[in-house]
This record gives sequence, C-alpha cells and structure tokens, in this order.
Amino acid sequence: MTEWKNTLALLNSPPVQNLSPRIPNRSAQFNNADQIEQFLHEDGHRAWGFVIYRCTYESNTDWEEFMRRLLANTEETLEGEGGLDLLDNLAVTVFEDSSFDGAATAVVRNHFKRWAATAAQQEQGIGPGMSERYLYCIQVTQDVLDSVLADEEGFVRLIRGGLEGV
Repeated sequence: MTEWKNTLALLNSPPVQNLSPRIPNRSAQFNNADQIEQFLHEDGHRAWGFVIYRCTYESNTDWEEFMRRLLANTEETLEGEGGLDLLDNLAVTVFEDSSFDGAATAVVRNHFKRWAATAAQQEQGIGPGMSERYLYCIQVTQDVLDSVLADEEGFVRLIRGGLEGV
C-alpha cells in the first residue's frame, strides 16, 4: 500500500524545476557537479577543490591511501552526476609540513586564514567570492586517517576559516 501512495505522490508532485543539463531528469539544485559549475561561474573562478592539512606523519603509506580514496571518491561522485569534465579544474592544495604534526585546530585555522587571504587572487586572478575553497579546509589527524582507512563512512575535520568581511 505504501508503494502505491509513493507512486501517487510522485505523479501528483510538480515537475522538477531548473533541470540539470548533465542529468536532465534531475534538478540542478541537487547535482553537485551542476552546483560546482554554477559557483565557479558566479565567482568568475576556473579552479575549485580542497585545501588539506596533513597533521599526522605516522605512516606515508596510510597517507597515500587516504589521498587515493579522497580523489577516487571525488571522481566517482562527479561521474555519477555527469561531471567528469570538472576534474580538469580540480585543484587540491595539500599543506604537508611536519610542523603541522599534531597541530591544534586553531593553528591550522590561523594558517589557512593567512593562506586564503591572498590565494584566490593568485590562483583565480579575482577575489574569493563565496568559494568554499577559500572558506574551509580539511584537517587530517590520525583519528581522521584511521576512520577513513577503516570504513567507507570515515570522517574528516572540516575547519571554517572564514574570510575577513565575509
């Protein structure tokens, strides 16, 4: 009975607005690839991607596997959303410096804020806009590394750096 109700609800629901050019039966609002492309256009940017701080140095092999999984997951997500073309503009910036080994969140945030203050102009030739690349960074500590390597449902530490005046 529930299946019939769900089917009727779908038939009676309004048509999807703002269809994805990548997956036409889906809203662009719920397609990560469409969202990335839209934000790049709105901000006048070419590159998008992650800023990552390596804060553990126990195993280079584990670190390499973490990065492999991150990039494979990114590619898999974009492929499922018709966005493999966006890989051409993916920029992954990794701060890999043993001085960050065991660094507190505040240390990473402060460094990221200093980096982000000038990075958009250097990378894009224009200000940061609302690009998440210049608002957030990923801190990879040993517990993060262990969680990602142990399970598909691992976690990362997302740090909001924020830009002055934003």
